[in-house]
Amino acid sequence: MRIPVLLGAGALALLAVPYLAFAGDEPAKGKPVPGEPMPAFTAKVVQTIDSTKPVGVTVYMTLGVNCPATPQYTDRVKELERTYMSKGVNFVYIYPNKTESSEAKANFHAKSAYAGGWVDDEGARITKLLEGKKTSEAFVVGKDGKIAYRGGIDDSLKAADVKTKHLANALDEVLAGKPVTTTTTKPFG
Repeated sequence: MRIPVLLGAGALALLAVPYLAFAGDEPAKGKPVPGEPMPAFTAKVVQTIDSTKPVGVTVYMTLGVNCPATPQYTDRVKELERTYMSKGVNFVYIYPNKTESSEAKANFHAKSAYAGGWVDDEGARITKLLEGKKTSEAFVVGKDGKIAYRGGIDDSLKAADVKTKHLANALDEVLAGKPVTTTTTKPFG
């Protein structure tokens, strides 16, 4: 299925976004992510992508404009983008909170200067399919279209206290073609 996706500057990662949704009851780690249109926009240019085929490793991350954890991760997430987008990893940010307006989400995303595209997840539909529980929760979908990792970005809200970089470790293993050692961690938020 081909779907229109609105893209703006810095959102070109959406051109290579794998499909997102689940056919079964539970999208457990290792299950495929079957094709379904993903509503996505950031503004300006309209492109069409094929949403039925996984095309690369993608990080989906839930964020909240008013979540106290989200801004604490901004610099770390941007560093992950710099490191892994150059290796072909796509980043897509999902804003599920219904109490936050689309305008507030757009402004927050622009102010944060994330390179990846974003989704206004009205009704938290995508977040529910991913079984997301917190904002600032990450999901790594491999080239095979299966969830390889879900959970926290790292092990601390405070950057100075980080001992384990969960998301980076998972991405390194996926990109190396290895099984992810730690497939699930607890996200903050």
